[in-house]
Amino acid sequence: MADRTVHCALCGRAFDADREGYFDEAGGSWTCPQCMWKDVPAQTRWQFGAWGKTIVKLAVGLIFLVTAFSMEETPSMLVGLVMGLAIIAWGLIPLLRSLLAFRSSQAQRQEAERQRRAAARQRQNAVRTCPNCGASTKGPVCEYCGSPLG
Repeated sequence: MADRTVHCALCGRAFDADREGYFDEAGGSWTCPQCMWKDVPAQTRWQFGAWGKTIVKLAVGLIFLVTAFSMEETPSMLVGLVMGLAIIAWGLIPLLRSLLAFRSSQAQRQEAERQRRAAARQRQNAVRTCPNCGASTKGPVCEYCGSPLG
């Protein structure tokens, strides 16, 4: 099997990514084993991810709900229902907030891209004077002499 050689983002050492190293998904870079233990904080090295925590919260909330429905006493059932729904909400609210934030940031990025394209179109269609022949023309190249307008 061929080695997949990558370079460490911190020290530049080449190493086989299939056998060792740490891939930082946020930065999109590799870190060698030596630098991994120096620079990566202990909390982020081997962490039970956010999805895992959400799944555990939802599972515990569902267990509370199922247990509440199996009870015959009304006060105990209500306590179980309230706790189950609260735990499920505790698991889902951060997920919903992150989805809403992603959508709003995505809309902001699209608006910025739209404004950038409009500004580029406006710059391209602006009337410029050719440095060689002195003609007023639009676009990146002079219509009369063919020289770039820069």
